[in-house]
Amino acid sequence: MEVEFQDAILTFKKSLTVKELLDNLQLNPLTVIVKKNSHIALENTILNPGDKIKIIQVIYGG
Repeated sequence: MEVEFQDAILTFKKSLTVKELLDNLQLNPLTVIVKKNSHIALENTILNPGDKIKIIQVIYGG
């Protein structure tokens, strides 16, 4: 699967859940939104080779 994040394209060859992907990238799931093939994916969603994944950084503050 191809993962787009911060102007970079990362490639993963095996299936992962969204949670596993975020753990591998050391990203806090509260700070990003993951899209799988243009649809929002939850932490337990399985990401497969061939899927187009985009990680969007959430901007927050006070």
